[in-house]
Amino acid sequence: MKQHAPHKVLYLNHAAKPSGAEFALLRLLGALDPSKVKPIVLFGEEGPAVEMLREIGVETHVLPLTSKVRDIRKDTLGAGVFFAPQKVILMCCYSAQIAAFARRSGVQLLHTNTIKAHIYGALAGRLAGLPVVWHIRDYVNTSYLPSAAVKVVRFLARHGPRHVLGVSKSVMEQLRLNDQGRRSTVVLDGLADHELPADNSLDGSGLGTPTARIAIVGRIARWKGQHVFLDAATRVIKAGFNIKCLIVGSPLFGEEAYEADLRRQVELLGIGANVEFTGFTRDIPGILRTIDIVVHASITGEPFGQVIIEGMAAGKPVIATRGGGVPEIITHGENGLLTPMGDFDALADALLYLLQNPDVARRIGLAGHEHVRQNFRASCGARKVEDVYERLLTSDFRPSKCAKDNKSAAQDTARVTDRGMTVR
Repeated sequence: MKQHAPHKVLYLNHAAKPSGAEFALLRLLGALDPSKVKPIVLFGEEGPAVEMLREIGVETHVLPLTSKVRDIRKDTLGAGVFFAPQKVILMCCYSAQIAAFARRSGVQLLHTNTIKAHIYGALAGRLAGLPVVWHIRDYVNTSYLPSAAVKVVRFLARHGPRHVLGVSKSVMEQLRLNDQGRRSTVVLDGLADHELPADNSLDGSGLGTPTARIAIVGRIARWKGQHVFLDAATRVIKAGFNIKCLIVGSPLFGEEAYEADLRRQVELLGIGANVEFTGFTRDIPGILRTIDIVVHASITGEPFGQVIIEGMAAGKPVIATRGGGVPEIITHGENGLLTPMGDFDALADALLYLLQNPDVARRIGLAGHEHVRQNFRASCGARKVEDVYERLLTSDFRPSKCAKDNKSAAQDTARVTDRGMTVR
């Protein structure tokens, strides 16, 4: 096959905060084959993510997007953009600027990474005469967006991009494209090879020692369920277990009031000696090495759950809520535990079960590690994305030999009772 020059692809991301979408983009771009893809990234603001990408050698630019559009929250997106003439005009002007940038840069394709970028990127692609790929990392349903925005985004998904990537089967189902493989592809997020420690480097769980360290990792936001974690931890402490609870992360999108609520909750529950707010850190692997159990407590279905695979990769037992794309990662009782969303009693029971059964906790942690090594590598996702580009930009398309997506978890047979967690 004749070797062609790398495809120049422009990646659009409206925010430059160190959130899940930005970390996933960092991992994807770091895994792309430079002989196939030349990435250029365009952010709508300055921020830590800009420097993160520059540090790995990715050409990165900032084209400021007015805060009147950039700072609109997802829960007001419908009225905030689609039905406000001034903001529609601002969005259209920004799209024209992106189209001009794309033409000057000689890019061949636009790849959008966030919902706002999907909207202005679709128009920019039309103006520049370039194909557009949407990378959907959020649910397009009324649990995430206003109903008007859901209808508009679903409509645009069918008529704007040439191809749609989704981070889970669950995300693609919510988008309702119903054409998997033709105009849409599931590309599971994955970790870089250096984030996947060798089996012999895992020290396993330290459960059984005087103090167990339990962490919930991620942006501080109500839907992430840190308050549920604190309620569950209180029950565990009252049951006589000495635990240290770490809340790792910070508010990013105007959620400082929720963090204040969490600190008041700690005081009211009387567990201040057991809880530490660590703030934001880029060294998640370093934190996880010191942890015995990782908790994911989202009260709304998670589109994917990067923190889950990070915890599993570290060989730690992970307890996560059963919703969204999470059951596509965890098979209950085999490589993790699943609990109902928003149910702090079920979370407490799962924690007690692992604390009382350290051998089971270690087995689950090691199984999770192997599962991530086999199924959640950024390089595998990058091969799929490269194949999509090849199909859109050339007629010489060959499907990759990357392993198939891990199948959805079978319905689990575990139950949480007042006596604890039973795993069959």
